[in-house]
Amino acid sequence: FADLGVRCFVFGNGADDEEYVRESGKVLAPIERADFILARGLFSMLGGGPDLLRQPGEPFTMEREAEVLAAALARRAGGLPLLVANPDLTRPDGTDSPMPGRLAQRYAEMGATDIRLVGKPHPLIYQACNERLAASDLPGQRVVAVGDSLHHDVLGAAANGLDSIFICSGVHAAELGVPQAGAQPPDPERLASLLNEFADSHGGCAPTHILAAFRS
Repeated sequence: FADLGVRCFVFGNGADDEEYVRESGKVLAPIERADFILARGLFSMLGGGPDLLRQPGEPFTMEREAEVLAAALARRAGGLPLLVANPDLTRPDGTDSPMPGRLAQRYAEMGATDIRLVGKPHPLIYQACNERLAASDLPGQRVVAVGDSLHHDVLGAAANGLDSIFICSGVHAAELGVPQAGAQPPDPERLASLLNEFADSHGGCAPTHILAAFRS
């Protein structure tokens, strides 16, 4: 992504955003001077100083997001590039709070044309993993993708020739009638309905294995 430039405005995770930017060889910049937008979370926004923000690193709000995206679109035709480091749509936190994938959707709806998605189900993250696997002694057939999103984890695994384990107690918990982060198995009929609907709209894609919950 060297073509993106050095100066970035960040939608962050609210924890290690400044360190992440620094170690990536980039610098924070207000949206009026940024070369691109980096989205790695929707907990804080950082522009390196007081620009559209009342204070550096202020909490994320939908209203402030709209201001930032509008300013990014005003900078050039098609808007500033947006690099999304996690394209998930919702967070399995009990309230389905939005993730950077939602930001990408809204930016596209506003007219942005240069949106780059890094993460499941998009191919770049799998290419990077395959490169590391090729340099290791681990056989590819011993690799399985584990995740709670049919549209990200399961779909991405299938597109890249990997087996998958679908975790029921994540982002699809409400559809399955189970608590998020719990261990309650879903009703078989509700599970079958969800999987059939997903398969019908994604060329027969289905998880290889299914677990009610995942414990490390």
